[in-house]
Amino acid sequence: MATRTHRFLQNACIRTFKVETSGDVTLGRPVKFGNADDEVENASTNEKSIGTAYLSETTDGARVQVVMHGHSIVPVLVGTGGATRGEYAIATTDGYTNQTLGGGTTVKYIAGQFLQSGVAGDYVGMQIGGGYASGAA
Repeated sequence: MATRTHRFLQNACIRTFKVETSGDVTLGRPVKFGNADDEVENASTNEKSIGTAYLSETTDGARVQVVMHGHSIVPVLVGTGGATRGEYAIATTDGYTNQTLGGGTTVKYIAGQFLQSGVAGDYVGMQIGGGYASGAA
C-alpha cells in the first residue's frame, strides 16, 4: 500500500452534492446519483458513477465534494430520444441523446455523461469527458 497517495487536482472539476437519504459517501469510492440532481451515494459493482468522493460522510443531506469524471460541465441541447441523468451521451442530428453501452457490435462514440434529465429541445448539463468508442446495440 502507498504510504502517501498521489494527488493532482489542478484541472479537476469538483462539485458539491448532498448525501442521499440513508446513503453513505466514502472517500475514494465511486459515487452515483441519488434521487435528485444534487444528491449522491456510493456506487456498487458495475453501476454508472459520475465521479469519486473526495471525503467521507454518512449524515443525510450533508455536503460532500465529488471529483467529477469529466473535465468540464456544459449546457447541451437534448436531441430526439431524450437525456437521462447519469446516462452516457452520443451526438445525434438534433443534439445529444442517451446511449446504453454493450450488447452489440455497432461502434458508438461517447461524448459525455448527462447530469440532468430532459426531453428533446431542452438544455441540460453534461459533463464532457468521453471521447471514447464502445460497442452497443
